[in-house]
Amino acid sequence: MISKNFIKSSITYSLVGSLPLASGFILLPIFAVHLGASLYGQLALYTAFTMLIQIIINLSLDYGLQITYFENKTEKINLNKRLGTLVSGMLIVGTLFIILLTVTGSFLFRNIFPNSGLEFYPFGFYSLITAFFNGFSKSYNNLLINQQKPVRFLWINLLNFSLTVVLTIILLLRFPNTLTGPITARAIAAGIVFLLSLCLLIRQYPLSFDWVFFSTMVVVCFPVLVNYLLNWSLGYSDRFIITSFLSTRETGIFDFALKTTFAIDIFLTGIYSTVSPKLLNHLIGNDIRKSDKYYNSYFNAMTAFIILLIPSTILAVQIIIPMFHVKPDYLFSLKYVGLISISFLFRVLGMMYSTPIYAFKKTRLLPKIFGMAAVIQIILSIILIKYFGIIGAVASMILNRPIQVLLTAWQTRKIFDFTFNHRKMITLPLIYFGIFIASEILTINKPHLWLYWIEMVLAVVLIIIFFRNEIRIMKDELMKKLLPTK
Repeated sequence: MISKNFIKSSITYSLVGSLPLASGFILLPIFAVHLGASLYGQLALYTAFTMLIQIIINLSLDYGLQITYFENKTEKINLNKRLGTLVSGMLIVGTLFIILLTVTGSFLFRNIFPNSGLEFYPFGFYSLITAFFNGFSKSYNNLLINQQKPVRFLWINLLNFSLTVVLTIILLLRFPNTLTGPITARAIAAGIVFLLSLCLLIRQYPLSFDWVFFSTMVVVCFPVLVNYLLNWSLGYSDRFIITSFLSTRETGIFDFALKTTFAIDIFLTGIYSTVSPKLLNHLIGNDIRKSDKYYNSYFNAMTAFIILLIPSTILAVQIIIPMFHVKPDYLFSLKYVGLISISFLFRVLGMMYSTPIYAFKKTRLLPKIFGMAAVIQIILSIILIKYFGIIGAVASMILNRPIQVLLTAWQTRKIFDFTFNHRKMITLPLIYFGIFIASEILTINKPHLWLYWIEMVLAVVLIIIFFRNEIRIMKDELMKKLLPTK
């Protein structure tokens, strides 16, 4: 059985781990007031560059830290030597990569990002060192999760979050309509957290270096690196495609609309991270190779949750953002929020199909899934953005989400037998998706707040219809607690 402390820790890790997304979400109104859409588009590109370099520069050694810890935690001498080697390796690789890009960065930016307004000095360089700092801190965070140290994990991430938000606001007010605030603040915050993480890590595992072990771990981590790169492509390539066909203004409009939906991602990821230990324990502990009532119940509930969360988020965004004195381009971007939000509807099915991959260590399937999905995403984005602009980027996202689910189901069915309630997991989402898409298309150029209230009411009605038995049981249980029988 999983202890209450473990569940509490899981909640801490999932919610606190989402703080980087939360900081970007919280700062949106500030950016919308103090940055034009073109500058915000450049910021989105610098952020995407940071995420790409963070993946490359880290060589997925955060995964190496985790498996090394589990394999050697009972042998302190080996553990200290090997973790010290990985820490030294990350520092060496990061330093060499920074030196390389310091020399070649300007040339690469001129040729890879022409006519985008992006320059390597100073903001590209700041993004580079931010990537190094964040990559190292992320590795330490993952180690803390495996060491079951939720308190330290909490305070380090809260420090990063607070510094990022406070410094960004201060510097943005000091240097309005420039990227000095958001990019410099992020680099400073990342640097402080990096130094803290480095000190704590070295104090526990002194630096050492074993070339044979390090090179072996690089090879072991390579498939994970490929998977991270494919995920980056799925998440960020559309910004560069929009910039190449349109401009950074359109990139900013699209990215702003996308980031307003981060609340959906934060809540859904947090819930899944909380319940996944139970699911993994259920599958692994009982060697279950077929979905059962226990397994399906979580995803049925998550389907109901996401159908209620999507219109709630859209309503909140449509009400809150106009309350600030934001620039007109950001108000224009709000018409895409609904369509982007509905693409999350397919995430629960994707989670249901992907859970056995992690439970039974079949991660070799992931590069196949995300590799095909990334190729399809890029092709769809190029075609649709070229001919339809921003709405083409939104359409490619909506089309690719169910494609990822189908690809995951295709691969996972090789190792797991799925039997589930199709009415709740497929019919209900498709009905809501059809209603939502029809209403969004009919009002795409003239969104009205009343429409989102109607969509919210329809979501509640559908949940009542499809989950009436569960609602009746919950009601009866609640009445028993409120009115206990004598």
